[in-house]
Amino acid sequence: MFANTNIFTDKETTNWFKACIALTVTKDGLSSFVESELQKIQTTVGRSCGNCSIEKLLSCPTNGICKKKKGNTCIFHQSQQPQNCKSCDQVKQNITSLHRFNGPSWRNTQAERWATQPWEIGKCFLPPDGYSGVSSVQESDFNGVISIMLNCTHFQTCLSSSCLLPPPPDKQCLLEKVRQIGRDIRHTSDCKVSDAHLQDYFQTLSTLLADPKCLLNDPSAKISKTKLGDLQNDRMSLSELGELLKEAYRTLKNANEVGERVSEAAERKLAECLEQLEASLQAGEQRIQSRIDDGKQRIEQAIQDGKQHIGVKIQDGERCIESKIDNGKQHIEHTIQDGEKRIEAKIQDGANRIIQTNSEQAEQNYTRSVEEMLGALMIHYDRTLSHFPSSPLNDWCHARLDDVYMPPYMLLMEKDKGSFKKTETQITKYQNVLNQQTFIQGEAGSGKSSFLAKLVMDWCGIAKTTQTREPVMIQETNYAESDTRAKKSTFFDDLTSLKSYKFVFYITLRDSVKVFEILQMIREQLIDEIYSSQEDREKAYRLVNEIMKHERCLVLLDGLDEWKSPDDRHHLPTLVAIHTQCDLVITTRPWKLAEAKIPDSKVETLLHLEGVNEPFDVSLRILRCREDCTNSEDVKNKHSAFVSYVYRNHLCDLLASPMLLTLIVQAWVEGTELKGNKCQIYSLLLESLFKKANSEEDHFHKTPFPCLKETRYIKPNIEHFNRFSEAAFHLLFSEKKENSLVFGIEQLTQYKLYERKDFALRTGILSATRKASTLRSSSSFSFVHKSVQEFLAAYYIACNCHVIDEVISGYLKRHENSYEDIYEVLIFLCGLNISAANELSILMNNAACDCNRFQKIILDGYKEAVANEQDGIRLALSHFEIYGHNIGELYNIWASNPSVVRSFDMELYDYVITEMNTSVDDDYTESPKPDKHNSTTESSKIASRIEFDLSSCDELTDIRIATQASCGIWIKDSTSLPALEFPTRIVFNSSDSSPMLPSVVQINLENVTVSSTWLRKLFNEHFKLEHEMTCDLFKCRMVGDKLFPCFTASMTIGVNNTFEIFNISEESPGLWETLRGLNIKTLSLGMHDCDLDFGLKVKYASSFSQALTSLKNLETLRIDVEAITPDLLSALHSLDIKLVALNLYDHLDGLILSDVGMLSQPSFSVSQIDLIYIDVNSKPDLLTALHGLNIKGLSLCGSGESLDLNQVSLLGTLLTSLEQLEYLCIYVNNESLGLWSALNFLNIKILHIHIRCEGFKVNHAAYLSTLLPSLKNLETIKFYVTDDISVLLEVLYGLKIKSLKLNETPD
Repeated sequence: MFANTNIFTDKETTNWFKACIALTVTKDGLSSFVESELQKIQTTVGRSCGNCSIEKLLSCPTNGICKKKKGNTCIFHQSQQPQNCKSCDQVKQNITSLHRFNGPSWRNTQAERWATQPWEIGKCFLPPDGYSGVSSVQESDFNGVISIMLNCTHFQTCLSSSCLLPPPPDKQCLLEKVRQIGRDIRHTSDCKVSDAHLQDYFQTLSTLLADPKCLLNDPSAKISKTKLGDLQNDRMSLSELGELLKEAYRTLKNANEVGERVSEAAERKLAECLEQLEASLQAGEQRIQSRIDDGKQRIEQAIQDGKQHIGVKIQDGERCIESKIDNGKQHIEHTIQDGEKRIEAKIQDGANRIIQTNSEQAEQNYTRSVEEMLGALMIHYDRTLSHFPSSPLNDWCHARLDDVYMPPYMLLMEKDKGSFKKTETQITKYQNVLNQQTFIQGEAGSGKSSFLAKLVMDWCGIAKTTQTREPVMIQETNYAESDTRAKKSTFFDDLTSLKSYKFVFYITLRDSVKVFEILQMIREQLIDEIYSSQEDREKAYRLVNEIMKHERCLVLLDGLDEWKSPDDRHHLPTLVAIHTQCDLVITTRPWKLAEAKIPDSKVETLLHLEGVNEPFDVSLRILRCREDCTNSEDVKNKHSAFVSYVYRNHLCDLLASPMLLTLIVQAWVEGTELKGNKCQIYSLLLESLFKKANSEEDHFHKTPFPCLKETRYIKPNIEHFNRFSEAAFHLLFSEKKENSLVFGIEQLTQYKLYERKDFALRTGILSATRKASTLRSSSSFSFVHKSVQEFLAAYYIACNCHVIDEVISGYLKRHENSYEDIYEVLIFLCGLNISAANELSILMNNAACDCNRFQKIILDGYKEAVANEQDGIRLALSHFEIYGHNIGELYNIWASNPSVVRSFDMELYDYVITEMNTSVDDDYTESPKPDKHNSTTESSKIASRIEFDLSSCDELTDIRIATQASCGIWIKDSTSLPALEFPTRIVFNSSDSSPMLPSVVQINLENVTVSSTWLRKLFNEHFKLEHEMTCDLFKCRMVGDKLFPCFTASMTIGVNNTFEIFNISEESPGLWETLRGLNIKTLSLGMHDCDLDFGLKVKYASSFSQALTSLKNLETLRIDVEAITPDLLSALHSLDIKLVALNLYDHLDGLILSDVGMLSQPSFSVSQIDLIYIDVNSKPDLLTALHGLNIKGLSLCGSGESLDLNQVSLLGTLLTSLEQLEYLCIYVNNESLGLWSALNFLNIKILHIHIRCEGFKVNHAAYLSTLLPSLKNLETIKFYVTDDISVLLEVLYGLKIKSLKLNETPD
């Protein structure tokens, strides 16, 4: 039932009453929208700590807040004093920035609830007084809701411009108008609203509720807008109207309580209205009760009247009573259930408050535990990573990492065609290193571990600064005077890039072999080291798991090449899926990335660490840290002398390795000068270690190892040395790779090291680590550095060469790509025993799959052998890639490898040749001998003209030589000319006594001079083989009896003596020189194997003709040409072969007939040939033999001006007899009247008159005008002409043809 809103007799008072209810309806429609947006505002302003009250966050005094009492006591700050809280201060600042007038109502809000209750943030935008006790948007009034939307600038993003333009406090703003409506209604003096104003009120409020940006689709706003319409049109129910009126009355009461002056008339009118509404409800109830009473009387009367039916009525009454009882029971049950629900709601509310309190306490406990672990981890890192031995010769000499460390030279690797290649981009900032998963590769001793240690210590410094908010004090070192200090590097100085990581976990993978879960590694290497009791370890383990789930962490995994996966599924240590906040940095030697089968998608960033960026700066730092270098002048002098020593002994290449750099500096200071080879350096390192345990001296009077000759402390300890080397070898080549680097007591006992354990630990050759997580105390052992183990293993192989076949051979077969794992062993072996190294290189060469990588290994081994003055260097290498800078060493390595070489790739440019000319002796022209070596200085020199002998390259399959024209590369044989007209610097020679490259399948030459006799011999010998060979020549010059110009072509030598020449973009007589005398049966020439749209242009017809004539066994010739010249046609007609197939550009493929005997060949079939080419001057017997054949296409070629009458007659008779002829091409160089007469009355459909090169001159226009109409079936005509085509147009005028094409060719 709809209510009558005309409660008052006065219409304008009734309008005011409707306006009051309209405000309540509008407030209800906006409440859900405001509540939802406050949640977004809570996210925008950030998360507070949840512990700070507003008194703590406001400074004293704060205008409008603080009030001083006597004694200067602030009432507002009486219980809480201002304190700094970074997170809460930021939230407070963000709230202020969102307030349109920068004046939040701080008294209203409880800051400790900002993190959990968005409404507490919303209260900051309410009027300053009276709202502190309001607990929700729903409890607020209309004025409060509109105040939030006006004062908070966030609502600019969720309301259309029509609501906020012009911007507040302009009275024309829609929100200002809405707020003014509320004020007008509350502050009215007469409680009257005119019809016009009421209509405007409804329109304004409805406009706000229907704002198109968000409110239009808001469910609550939609409902309220509908209610406004019902209220305006008196469609609202009485009960709903009563509830809204009560709420409006409460709103006015609340307004009075908050100090807002509401007119007494308004309050009175609302009360009066409420009384009238309640009176109306009561009157209605009385009317209903009256009707019930009347009904009862009528029922009683009916009972009196129906006494005869008393029994029935009694039963009806009983049923009625039972129904009433049931209804009563149901009512009681519903009442009880409602009570239970209210009790449960109260209990749940209490439980939620308890849970919230517990959650806040748990968060506080978590924060405290994290800070405690952070401090303990920094102490652990400071103890284990902040110092390191500054001298490999003395373990007791340590220096701070910051004092000696210099940034590395690190380059970015980019993905290129499925592999990674180094770029020129140098990495100098941490931000370029830190990604979701970064790999840093570098050789042994290049500084990978030092870089990670420095990163950890930098993070500790920035983390301490963040934790204490005070600058971190750097421990000073007793330096020499300040002017000797090295300048501070700007590399990797962006420490703020590390600030975003809450934790950094540093893991050495060699200590976690067979463990693939990173969390378990952290437990074993960090948690078990930091905490002593099992209970503390378990708590810390659970805490780390939570940290890695919720905090941003950086995990550093050092030494992937020293880690072994426990199964075939895990090629990398893994994070559990939930640890998405963690970034990884993994160091490794380069070979491991290929061996580990890591997909490219897992390698987000790959960096290559070359070594020390400024090695001489590091050497200066090392000198300054020595106790005997405290005087600045002394440091300068010593460093200058050291630099001279390095250049004098060619040690620059070794300084990139931090380990070797430190050793070289300290050895030089101690008086030991090195000569630039690794074996000598590691011998010195081991000698220094032996000296610490046994200072007895003795020399080797005779030893096969040059690097041991000058040592004094190894011979007295030779038994230890031998046992260590034996163990190093067997561990390195162990079946269980997890024990190859880190091993236990069992392995020490197995390899007879247990009784020498104490000596090994005293020397420092072995290091021991306690296994903290095991139930029983035990230790794991490892050599001081993997490279030391590799040197000892190489020494054992040098003394026991039989292990190469007995042990290493099987090891390489069982472990894929394991040749890369032992390449350092090969390099050391090259300096110790070159014969053993030669043998091992053969096995590794057979196992190698990365040709470029293995070549580098062999080059390094060659240099080490030369540095140790080894004779008989015959290192095996099957794949050569020469790029200029390495030509000297590879030229010498080539000498012992022709019989096994499989591919040869050379790329040289002018600057390389210039270097060759400036660094060699002119008289050095012979190939190197495989049993000789060059000195250290000579190894970088090559001859001004060097020669590669191809005679015994039986396994060579691929050759690629690319150079610039001026570089002078010549491929020849013994019959080639002895000298050329231009200087040659690199020669590839072949003898006559052996087969010519029997395995080669691909040859690519660019700007190379090639002997025609060498190439022809190669081709002829390949005709005897059963495989195809391709030879691509780009801008190459051929040498026969003279030097020919450059040409470009591709050639394929196939089985059954087939030969193809295609992609001919530059022709030269040298091209046809290659064909002379070849044993070719089928020859194909032209462009059909490429995408070019033109045919071959034979410019050198004479050379071409001579070459074809020399092919005595040629049976078939297929040629694609752009145009037929008389010389070419003559050359083709002169061939005495079975088949000449011609493909003329934009014509059909065709067959050249030059002799009547060709018609009897098995390969000749008219039905399979589209076009036949004949000379207009062909012999009569050929023209006669063609009579009546089913020829569809015919091309007449040659010269027409010399045709006699007999020849014209023969041609006419032939053409008339060809009843199937549809296509006729006149391809002559001169027109003839006799030629045209032979064409009369033919049934052809297509006529081409075509000379592409010279064009066609119309000399007989009148005769043509008679000829063409006689061709009754003619549909298509195509002319190539050179003179004015207007003459020809006159001839063609009136012809009934379907297609005409005129191509005008210049004279």
